[in-house]
Amino acid sequence: MKLLYFDAPDLQHVGKNAYRFVNAVSDFATHAKPLRERKNYRENLFARTVDGNAMIDKAYQLVSNA
Repeated sequence: MKLLYFDAPDLQHVGKNAYRFVNAVSDFATHAKPLRERKNYRENLFARTVDGNAMIDKAYQLVSNA
């Protein structure tokens, strides 16, 4: 997660702030390679993200309370 916060190519133009933190958490939570990738893996990942990913929700809650 720390590597994504500091070194993710899609976050290089963003300042070191809460927005960058939440996006790094999102990258970590949704861009991991699965153990088994089935044919509708991407659809299921999208559905889980839209329904609310617990890790992303917790990161958002942390920065909202700060």
